[in-house]
Amino acid sequence: MSKITQKLKSALYLVRNSSNPLSAIYKQSLKNLKQYRITYQQGKNFYYKVKAGFKFICLPESKTSVNLYLQNELYEDIELKIAGMWLYKNDTCLDLGANIGYCSALFANKVSSQGKVIAVEASPQTSEYLDKAIRLLNLRQVNLEQGCVIDRDGFVDFMVSRDGSLDVKQSLTINPEEKDAFQKKTVKAFTINKLIKKHKISQNVSLVKMDIEGAEPLALKGGSLLFEGTSLPLFIIEIYKLGLSRLGFDPKDIVNFFPLDLFDLYHVNRSHPNPSPEFEYGVIYPLLNPNTYSYPWHTNIIAIPKVGKYANRKIKIKSYLP
Repeated sequence: MSKITQKLKSALYLVRNSSNPLSAIYKQSLKNLKQYRITYQQGKNFYYKVKAGFKFICLPESKTSVNLYLQNELYEDIELKIAGMWLYKNDTCLDLGANIGYCSALFANKVSSQGKVIAVEASPQTSEYLDKAIRLLNLRQVNLEQGCVIDRDGFVDFMVSRDGSLDVKQSLTINPEEKDAFQKKTVKAFTINKLIKKHKISQNVSLVKMDIEGAEPLALKGGSLLFEGTSLPLFIIEIYKLGLSRLGFDPKDIVNFFPLDLFDLYHVNRSHPNPSPEFEYGVIYPLLNPNTYSYPWHTNIIAIPKVGKYANRKIKIKSYLP
């Protein structure tokens, strides 16, 4: 079957199976054009403008980098908008579980050359891609820390994707059914408190993004300095129920760090397919009862400080909140 015939069959399928066929065809055509650009580049890096307004780079050797380029207009849209509006020039923020630096690049764009982004990535191979992206994008305000952020300092065994195709699942533990796709690597481990002391940023962190596949309770336990004093940051944290359960945790072990007298909590359903149709995918909702809410497999929570020097920034993101 020729490529043209394949594309025609694909278009007919979209028309028959989509509630908005014109939109579906447009999105698929855009994706096809992006795929052609990757092929045209013949394995070379290239820059592009992200929908959120910052420049990023596609590294063809990284499957995650390619997927982000193909799907970037769909990637955690509301969370990125809130982060972008929250940050000021000269701010300091933490990107824990930075992968290839997509969020780090956004944060760097917002905090300017005088700000600081601490980007942490545990996987040695992914850290190489992250370092390359930082250098090619000339993000001098991004400080790369290769290691695993947990509740202690030292070393820890970390499961790394063998061919890079599952790098978004790299973690302290993995699905036993996928064990052959991963290999164990010993990596450096450290706490958030150690990062704060090393970079001399105590009381100056305005935003924390955390996506570490179930190890979030460990990282928060080692991050007591984030909750001390009068400078509570905004938190954007993934709740991945399966990853949490493999480490003996559940969602309450994350949300208990954010008492409702200090934070306003919101949630964004990121499970696909969506097991909770009452919460539309990608839409932000108030999280009024965090300990009794039945979390879908993937949720991002957004904890907005009610007190401290950053609390007045909520007015900046008010238009995005329900």
